[in-house]
Amino acid sequence: MTFPKGQTDLLIETYTNAANLMGKAALWLAEDGQIIAASTALAAQLGYPSDELKKKSIFEVNPHFNILKWRSLWEILKTNNSFKEETEQINAEGKIYPIIMRGISVQVEDQIFCFCLIENRMDSHRFEDLLNYTCSLAQIGTWEYNLIKEEFILAEELRRLFSVPLERENLTKNDFLIVAKKILSKDDFQNLFELLKEIYKSGGSNELEFTLETPTGSEQKKLYAKAIKNEIGDTIKIVGLVQDISNIQSRTEEMYFKDFIIENAPYAIYWLDEDGNIIYANHTATKMLGYKRDEWKNIRQVNVTMTDRDLNAILKNSKVVDTISYHTTKDGETIPVKILSTPISYKGKKYRGSYVRDFRNAIKKEEELQLAFSTVDNSNDLIIWFNADGTLRYFNKRFLEQTGYSVEEASDKYISDIFPGINMEKFKKGWKVTLKGNRLIEEHTLVKKDGTELPMEMSAVLIKIGENEYASGIFKDLSYQKEKEIADQRHRQEIEDLNFTLRNENVTLKEEIELEFNFGNIISTDKNYKKVLHQVAQVADTDATVLILGETGTGKELLARAVHSLSDRSDYPLIKVNCGALPESLIESELFGHEKGAFTGAHQQKIGKFERADKGTIFLDEIGEMPLEAQTKLLRVLQEGEIERVGGTKTLNVDVRVIAATNRNLEEQVAKGKFRSDLFYRLNVFPIENISLRERVDDIPVLTKYFVDKYSKKFGKTVKEIPVNFMRKLQIYDFPGNVRELENIIERAMILTSGNTLAFQQEMFRQSDMETMPGSSNRFLTLDEAQAAHIIEALKRTKGRVSGKAGAAMILGINDRTLISRMKKLSINKND
Repeated sequence: MTFPKGQTDLLIETYTNAANLMGKAALWLAEDGQIIAASTALAAQLGYPSDELKKKSIFEVNPHFNILKWRSLWEILKTNNSFKEETEQINAEGKIYPIIMRGISVQVEDQIFCFCLIENRMDSHRFEDLLNYTCSLAQIGTWEYNLIKEEFILAEELRRLFSVPLERENLTKNDFLIVAKKILSKDDFQNLFELLKEIYKSGGSNELEFTLETPTGSEQKKLYAKAIKNEIGDTIKIVGLVQDISNIQSRTEEMYFKDFIIENAPYAIYWLDEDGNIIYANHTATKMLGYKRDEWKNIRQVNVTMTDRDLNAILKNSKVVDTISYHTTKDGETIPVKILSTPISYKGKKYRGSYVRDFRNAIKKEEELQLAFSTVDNSNDLIIWFNADGTLRYFNKRFLEQTGYSVEEASDKYISDIFPGINMEKFKKGWKVTLKGNRLIEEHTLVKKDGTELPMEMSAVLIKIGENEYASGIFKDLSYQKEKEIADQRHRQEIEDLNFTLRNENVTLKEEIELEFNFGNIISTDKNYKKVLHQVAQVADTDATVLILGETGTGKELLARAVHSLSDRSDYPLIKVNCGALPESLIESELFGHEKGAFTGAHQQKIGKFERADKGTIFLDEIGEMPLEAQTKLLRVLQEGEIERVGGTKTLNVDVRVIAATNRNLEEQVAKGKFRSDLFYRLNVFPIENISLRERVDDIPVLTKYFVDKYSKKFGKTVKEIPVNFMRKLQIYDFPGNVRELENIIERAMILTSGNTLAFQQEMFRQSDMETMPGSSNRFLTLDEAQAAHIIEALKRTKGRVSGKAGAAMILGINDRTLISRMKKLSINKND
């Protein structure tokens, strides 16, 4: 929806008030994910005051949204003007609950906003009441074990079974263990513990039968459990149910025997009900098609050649059906089968029993022929078979698509009708060449039905099928190749013309090599570094001056290139100037150029960096090293967009975006009089603080892998393993030289490596920095003191995080619970 200018605030207020009147949870979002406004109902739902909620973004209230996810959703909004997303929200107390998020596009004053209605899927309790009633009737109790909060949630029926007070829906892990020990035998308790541990590790499902001791006697129960994983595959919950199986009567030996015979019959057997649903499948069917026993209930049919209409016709048919068809396995494989289907009536209901035999071996050869034909028919190349008289014996779909002929029209053609350059005399000569077993490769022009021509490369051989002989030709379209050759020739001519012009003007320019830098070249998984990349994305689309700050070796130039490549200036050059590497006497000439004879040695005119960067970007690295005199002229460029060449009198206008970088504290430089304050404020429009490697510990493993792959290719080595102790040393090392030092260490290690495992030496790390690592005190520490120091250092590096992918346990190479146990023993608090 589009609205006139000047009504943004009024429109947002009107929509929000309407949502408040209806008691709807609603919010306004900007393109960057910032919350503009929210209804009273949503603020209450999230537990934040409305004014405080405006200071947050969608990423802070939705645990599944990041900048990439939001950009993808925003593109859908711009294309369709609306979206619907089933996701989750997290409130101020840290509780996560499911929602349905419906958004529409609202455009005001050339700006697009997203107005969203939020539906809390936990508001209705009627399904929960119905579930509790159903579970009570079936004597089934559901449960959930939250591994994050370490608490058990027991449904009402299960609380009755376990004699837990009904008002206690949530139990801590310790409370649950106390209850379980009271009502379970020692063996059953241990089996339950092992089951939960196995499901946590495997991420799968399992079941367990146990005896429950109650005041009225022993009851047989069956427990089902299944793991719930997050987006990265970690188990975060275990859910399941407990069923009372005490009243299930045991089967007789005869029933077991009959069941065994059916289950292990040499044929796959399954039954369909009147609606076409599979209600039973034997073990042979399960094994043949790859489904688990409990998966059949979700499958309506496995016959891929049968439509619902065909299925309904067979179900209503009272006759036996004997046919060959195709079934699909769980993995998606289609297999031929022989089916004998017969009607069955049982207790007034009609069923259809199917007895299925694997028919793959019987039609394997026929299937291979069909596959070969399908491959040829769907080839991207034109494939034509010719008879000895030059008529077309066969042609694939691509031929018809490319030429525009119908099947009937192509069948009446001779080779000379399609390829005018091949008459019968030339065709017969080529036939003789192929008769000798040679492959004929030539270029010819194909004439389409509409008269247009296509250059083609022909590769022909002789094919014999029985007593018949055919010339089989594969024709590749050379249009793109020809166009590329013409384009390359034109480009070469343009380059020659440009070189000629440059030689005439007697101007020598040092060519900059423009590399393709984008976020793909910045390797990072660390959440701290994502904030830096977010700043890059924010400022890239503007023309604002950017000042990149950070230690040496942190990759400031990569950020500068990322800003340029994401900007509207990406089609123009990015010119780099290292201000610290230029002599003071030449820096002006380098930046602004000079005229011929401007000074001794100026034998010809020189174009400066700013002129070369016109309409593009100039990257002033080590800006803190620039002399004061050059700073003055740089300030004029920033203020007025004008330069003068050294020795020149003409003022030149340039359109250049400036990105500067330094590892110095420019404010201190200003205070000392070594850097102009007005230039500092001009450069400091949008500062980006590039963090050090020790502040992005999560990136060390991925950067290490990247540099290992890089130098494996460079040195021709194959390194498949990185020693665990080497990786630990890298993750606890301070890296004063940052990413550049990490790359140097890996390059040195690659030089030393002779096998498949990366080699390393202690000497690779700077000794002065290694002395600051845990255990470096001059006093000989006790074992507990050394462990405590090492754990504290790990916690510092992870900012108090114990478990998880970026936790201290991962750095230390131990289990999360083992680390927590040792912290308790050594009186270490992660919050200290």
